[in-house]
Amino acid sequence: MAHFDLSNYATVAERITRFYEDHPDGRIATEMVHISESGKQFVVKAKIFASIADDVPVSTGLAEEHFADRGPNETSPLENAETSAIGRALVNWKYSSTAESRPSREEMEKVNRGTVTQGVPDRVRQAAAPSGDKIQVANDERWNWICQAADTLPDSHKSYTFVTDIRAKGDKYRSLSEKQIAAAFKAACEYLGTPKPTDLVAPVAAAFPGATELLAGEEPF
Repeated sequence: MAHFDLSNYATVAERITRFYEDHPDGRIATEMVHISESGKQFVVKAKIFASIADDVPVSTGLAEEHFADRGPNETSPLENAETSAIGRALVNWKYSSTAESRPSREEMEKVNRGTVTQGVPDRVRQAAAPSGDKIQVANDERWNWICQAADTLPDSHKSYTFVTDIRAKGDKYRSLSEKQIAAAFKAACEYLGTPKPTDLVAPVAAAFPGATELLAGEEPF
């Protein structure tokens, strides 16, 4: 399968730097134009203005990302969509030297990840994936509280989609990252009112330094 040399592609950060070097008074604006009902898929639009005083952008770009089981989109699909949208808006104007280098390095990284795993069954990918940063949910005492919250959370609750999604992933793969478990456990504690995060402070602190100091209602990501 094809595997692209990423050194041939500029990063979005490099294109943004070039833009502000050429247009020190320019500006970049972004907006989320779509979020799926599940809250797992995002579409972001970026607008490029040659001058901060301009009302009409010189170019625009769209990008879509969604939550994934691993990789950058495990925690930050919205941020990645924004970055990709900015890169596409810049290249839609003039910040690409050739048609071949039109995609950003970030976009080609995603293509490379896709070519490696295309056609490989989920169970094979999981078995081949590094397991050093994964925790068996059956062996983690926080998992019972996460399951209890997932079973009782009303679908209108702000943490419903996140907690039930983590529960589904844990049931399917039997292992999760420490960050996933710690974040879901924190959300479960906030809903159930018990156990307090300090009851299991060691495992939580490992993933969320200062987690017990978070404000009520603050999202884990």
